[in-house]
Amino acid sequence: MAKRLTKKQKQQQQLIFLGAGILAALLVVAFIVYQMIPSGAELPDGVMTKYEGLQQSTTAQGYAQLGNPDAPILVQEFSSFTCPFCKELHEDIISPELLPLIKDGQVRLVFAPINLNHDEKEPNMIRTAMCALEQEKFFEMHDVLFHWQGRVSFSDGRIEDAASELGLDTDSFMNCYNSNRADRIAQAAIQDLRDRGLNISTPTVFVNRIQVDPFAEMMLTINSLLESATEE
Repeated sequence: MAKRLTKKQKQQQQLIFLGAGILAALLVVAFIVYQMIPSGAELPDGVMTKYEGLQQSTTAQGYAQLGNPDAPILVQEFSSFTCPFCKELHEDIISPELLPLIKDGQVRLVFAPINLNHDEKEPNMIRTAMCALEQEKFFEMHDVLFHWQGRVSFSDGRIEDAASELGLDTDSFMNCYNSNRADRIAQAAIQDLRDRGLNISTPTVFVNRIQVDPFAEMMLTINSLLESATEE
């Protein structure tokens, strides 16, 4: 009787292990399918018109540049799409305070993407923005990525959907996204900071190549430069 009970217990254990294995496999398949389904882009309000009339170009280093390339004041931002302080800087200072000066032609903004390795999808986020730059939509996509932070999950399907909603050529965009040609820009940005003798942290901001505190000093420095230029 004991032997028959032991055999029955073994069979039950085998069934439990088999069931657990099947459940795990189903969960993996469900996750893969979920990642492939376009989940809705959820664009931030006003992004389609926010940068109208502004030139978007590429610097010699491959970074994204917004505004007149000959503007007298240069703001360089080394930033990460997974960094909460970078999102705060974008939403609380750059969009409401710096952007009007860019539109007036007094300031140009250069954005250098940094991979902090905080998220396994961070390299793909950088690819997303840099591939949008090829079609002069970097800053629209950069707004989308910051908007998604803490709100929605990042997936290839959602990215393709966002590219389409922003009016990009999705075939060209996805060809860039699925290549590695944008990866060198993030590597160059990290090396750029190291060459300046700095640790890798975000956001790191320079005004006319002088490092400033992005929250306490950036706008004060810019306004001081503008006032000095007016007095001259």
